[in-house]
Amino acid sequence: MPARADFSIVELRPWLGHIVLLEAIEGGADFRYVLFGARLVQTFRFDLTGRRVSECIAEIGPLALQEYRDVYRSRQPLVSSRLAHLVPHKDHVTIDKLALPLSPDGRAVDQILAAIFADLDAGD
Repeated sequence: MPARADFSIVELRPWLGHIVLLEAIEGGADFRYVLFGARLVQTFRFDLTGRRVSECIAEIGPLALQEYRDVYRSRQPLVSSRLAHLVPHKDHVTIDKLALPLSPDGRAVDQILAAIFADLDAGD
């Protein structure tokens, strides 16, 4: 598993608006949004930075928390694609996500780096 320090802002620049960085808390039972990309804020019309995933179920649904718990426990990347009801101005949106576990020592996950892309044309 890579560490957060293995990624530079310059390397991530093309994806920064779609990046989510989560801090594992409570032994991986929950996560706090350290960063919720500006493009995601613009698309979904909410900013989750600083909030716990468990507090955001109304906005993001219950599946996201389970996905992050799975990444934490398995220490493996997760790729998901699903139709969601998340955007107030659209009936449906397709969410594509890549979530990577991050570890400072190669053993224990302390953060998850995710890239999330939303297809606003889905469901039209």
